[in-house]
Amino acid sequence: MTERTLKDSLGTLKLTGESRWGAATARAMLAHAGGIRPLHGEPEFLRALIEVKKVCALANADAGVLTPAMSIAITGACDNLLGESFNPADFPVDVLLGGGSVAVNMNVNEVIAAVAAKAGHNVDAKLHVNASQSTADVCHTAVRIAVGNVLTQLVPKLEQVSRALAAKGKEFSGTTTLGRTCLRDAATIDAGAGLDAAAQLIQRRTDTLKRSAPAMRVVNLGGTVIGTGSGAPAAFRSALPQRLAEVFGPPVTIKANLVDAAQHSDDLGATLAELGQLARALLRVARDIRLLGSGPGGGFNEITGKAVMEGSSFFPGKVNPILEESIIQAAIQVVGEEAAGRMAVEYGELNLNVFDTQAGLAVIRAMKTLLPAVTSWGMLGIPGLTLNRERCRELSAMAHPEGRAP
Repeated sequence: MTERTLKDSLGTLKLTGESRWGAATARAMLAHAGGIRPLHGEPEFLRALIEVKKVCALANADAGVLTPAMSIAITGACDNLLGESFNPADFPVDVLLGGGSVAVNMNVNEVIAAVAAKAGHNVDAKLHVNASQSTADVCHTAVRIAVGNVLTQLVPKLEQVSRALAAKGKEFSGTTTLGRTCLRDAATIDAGAGLDAAAQLIQRRTDTLKRSAPAMRVVNLGGTVIGTGSGAPAAFRSALPQRLAEVFGPPVTIKANLVDAAQHSDDLGATLAELGQLARALLRVARDIRLLGSGPGGGFNEITGKAVMEGSSFFPGKVNPILEESIIQAAIQVVGEEAAGRMAVEYGELNLNVFDTQAGLAVIRAMKTLLPAVTSWGMLGIPGLTLNRERCRELSAMAHPEGRAP
């Protein structure tokens, strides 16, 4: 085991092992030992952070802050970390450690510097990798880019759910069943009408969620700590739009008021609100399908779900609404992430919301919670539903006399 002695403004530290991080990461580990949310466990955010560092190295070369050779050393290290050189152990800091994500930013800075040093370049984590930047604008930018990337994965899966519901509604159409209000017998209704209505609900909520995506491509890079741009030369800020577009693809733009951006995270709050609405819509539809499939002898027994696994370790042949219950559980979890994220939005104060990263990560975790559940539901669960037409006709006869089909 190799031993290193590291120095910073707080003194010296001795480290053993082959880690590629430095003093700031080591102190973060000491301050928050045993953290359960390591940076490497947030891969979309981590990748965006490294890409932001690449953007800044390119813009710093344009501005003359870094020599071309130094910029190439940093961008090369970033490319290596985004590819073959990536090692999760390099990024151990807990994203919930306080301090406005300074530990997160420095962890990335130190590893990039170490990778560049291994390639023979004398790169300093603060002076070079972090040049013209602050934790505040780096993490603000990276978390929004990451949110946008995950959103592009989720939307097609939600649209698939909507299409599957509409197709199943069409398939079930033509058979009359019993409609209910207050869980009591009411009027007759076409058996496909409810699923078609559910398709409209999910598509509507998906469309409104999609409209939050452009805001995630408007960032505050160049604003540094509190949006004044202190420490970021004008030439660096001028170079950012082109370099952002090169690395992330257009359109990525800089917010018009960077002081506003540093203080307020309402763009993330709006996305969280949309995710909360979506989760409740998914939960409502899944619960209805689950209820309509209850039985067979002691329930509604109008719909039979697809058997994707054995439903019981005790009762042979029992089939459970597993995929609907997966949607319900995922939706419950999303509502929890929504609550945590919106509190992080609300708890910002004065000139910087130091909880902005937490809000953004709550958005990402909410979407990633939904992804596997809605994927399976749209591909297997909804297409696998079958209608018990005989049971529907039997139930139709139980409708209120004033509500029976003529």
